[in-house]
Amino acid sequence: MGAHRALRGAVAQCASTASKLRVSTATSASTGSSLMTLINAMHTDFPVVDPECTLAAAASRFGETGYCSLAVVDQGRLIGVLDSLDVAARAVNGELDPTRALVRHLMRGEPVSCGPETRLDEARRLMLSERVNTLFVIESGPRLVGVIDLIGLLEAAEAASSAGPELEWNRRVRGGT
Repeated sequence: MGAHRALRGAVAQCASTASKLRVSTATSASTGSSLMTLINAMHTDFPVVDPECTLAAAASRFGETGYCSLAVVDQGRLIGVLDSLDVAARAVNGELDPTRALVRHLMRGEPVSCGPETRLDEARRLMLSERVNTLFVIESGPRLVGVIDLIGLLEAAEAASSAGPELEWNRRVRGGT
């Protein structure tokens, strides 16, 4: 029962942040957010889960971290993503027992990802076109180096928009970003 409650909370959080990302579409195309890259905005303390972990244990990770998705990592490599909406839908409908089902049975392979040098406006477009609430930042391997979720992207775009004139000055005069 606790796993179901944790999943319902994560689902509600994901639904509210999805609408905020759409609202920010017009404003985040400003100078600042078009220059800022994910390496400056991503979180490196991202939640990961092992593919052999139970869904009940994964549900508690959703609640602990506040993320809507968990990176499924095996021996340091990103191999999939577990989304709270997928877990909640199957658990609530009685399709699976969260205390017995494993992450590897419900994870989606090939999560949407990009490199750390991806600009915020590109990341936003990718998230919207792929309809994901979490974007995984990877380097070769594919080694997971960071993550950005809807809220993190909104916060970074807002900060970049506020710093827009300063960033533009740095780019033109000093050659910085």
